Amino acid sequence: MIRSARSPALFCCLLVAVTFGPISAVSLTIAPLRGPRDEQLQLSDDGQLLVWLRVRGTRLSLCALATPFTGERSELPLGPAFSIPEPRLSGNGRHAFWRNEDGEVWHVPIDQGRFGKPEKLPIKAGWSRSLLCNADGSVLATLICGPPSGTDLATSYAAVVAVQRYVMGWAQHDPLTPLELGKAARGMLLDGAGRLLIYQFGGIKQAVRNEEDDWDVSPLMFPGYDVLPKALSADGKVMLLEGCRADERVASPERVNQRHVWISTRKEGDWGTPELVPRVGDVSYWNLAMSPNGRWLAWVEFDRGEDGNTITRTRLRIMRRKRKRWGEPENVLDQKGYQQVWNTCVTDRGTVAWTVCKGWKGYVQELGKKTVCLD
Repeated sequence: MIRSARSPALFCCLLVAVTFGPISAVSLTIAPLRGPRDEQLQLSDDGQLLVWLRVRGTRLSLCALATPFTGERSELPLGPAFSIPEPRLSGNGRHAFWRNEDGEVWHVPIDQGRFGKPEKLPIKAGWSRSLLCNADGSVLATLICGPPSGTDLATSYAAVVAVQRYVMGWAQHDPLTPLELGKAARGMLLDGAGRLLIYQFGGIKQAVRNEEDDWDVSPLMFPGYDVLPKALSADGKVMLLEGCRADERVASPERVNQRHVWISTRKEGDWGTPELVPRVGDVSYWNLAMSPNGRWLAWVEFDRGEDGNTITRTRLRIMRRKRKRWGEPENVLDQKGYQQVWNTCVTDRGTVAWTVCKGWKGYVQELGKKTVCLD
């Protein structure tokens, strides 16, 4: 397993609690900002809808805004902004989900960019995180995390659980990994059909949902490569990987932050040999994202000074693959010095959304159009 490169800057840390009716949750805290703070930006697969969390003083809302992202947004108040839930938008843009620290999962339908009535789903699974959903919002996947043993967080557990909507309502599948202290899964990815689930647990695993709605689990290996899954296409046929060849070594301390990006394609259930994404020079990829169709990549790229550490330039870039060839990267954001960028996402049409942490402003840009700030 490769080591994760250190972040080029220290991320802001926070502790907060939010309530929506009986909802209550806890996450990390920062000092309140004077203006609104935009977080957790997510786009529908076609780029027609943007959903995000907005914090104003002590209040928190879930926001939705349709293209061209200059009209009136729909807002769903979530209560006091003492905590930030983890929302998830379905690929078709018709459903949003979030969970709280008690394991309760909430759902709200979305019709033409407007929120409907929220409902608490009849699911109780303990403390959960990393909520995912498929394209039509009928399958959810999450990590169910247990309490630590004493003060050692490493002795807790994180188990992979899938939840499915049937005609009679929602039902939870048996955990795919054990609920045993010290055994933690991570890095989940879910395809658009909700039938392929990738996660890390003693190596990379893939779980395929069969006709009986059971999950067949098997190891997923890429011989000769030390790579980790980063994104999965909606059709489950393209996987974005990050890492290096098993025989590759860091050439010098100045290249410690360099990370390769690979693409593997799936045919008849088998994953192919990773193919290196073209790059120029010693490029590192940060906040890496792939479009649901697997044809767009978005990432943050830093140019460094002669000392190999000082950041002299920040760029948010996108690149498109046509058939089997990648085009030239295009700059969405380009400025001197360091800029911390989060929440990067890209759609099938090349629409990009992101948050600039200085001021916590959210931005979205449709391909070939001007950038819109979520004021």
